[in-house]
Amino acid sequence: MHMNEQNKLFETYQKEIFRFILLKTGHLESAEDLTSESFVKFFTYIEKNKSREHHYRGLLYSIAKGLVINYYRDQRTIQIDIEDIEIVDLKDSADEQLDRAIQVEQLQTAVLMLPPALRTLIELRFIRQLEYSEIAEITGKREGAIRMGISRAIKQLKELLATALNQ
Repeated sequence: MHMNEQNKLFETYQKEIFRFILLKTGHLESAEDLTSESFVKFFTYIEKNKSREHHYRGLLYSIAKGLVINYYRDQRTIQIDIEDIEIVDLKDSADEQLDRAIQVEQLQTAVLMLPPALRTLIELRFIRQLEYSEIAEITGKREGAIRMGISRAIKQLKELLATALNQ
């Protein structure tokens, strides 16, 4: 792979992979290091397997996921944060903005209450906006299992939110 191709792939995916790793580690310097390491491993893999067809995005996420797992193995602590989601529309009244902020906070809390595997599926599908096939490649599961897992996660989120509203 030529340097121009590598630069183009890096520019295309660097921010996305960095945010994914930062979301998982919650530590800026570690996310920067792991992002760099992800691309080194990615380009090394591509060079060694020139004859194979590659799905670059899925391969990068798989490498990044493995590095995050190793990071936690080395750290011996687990900390998973959900990306801050802010929805602000200046046309909305202050009451509407407050209501929306409360809804976002309730959703964030509900997502954090999901089991880690389901939380990861929600993050990949709705925050990272990956296709089912890409999530399947990243997680090493069948696409049907991914669809079922996301369906279960949404059902649990609805139940958690309904419980929160009734309190």
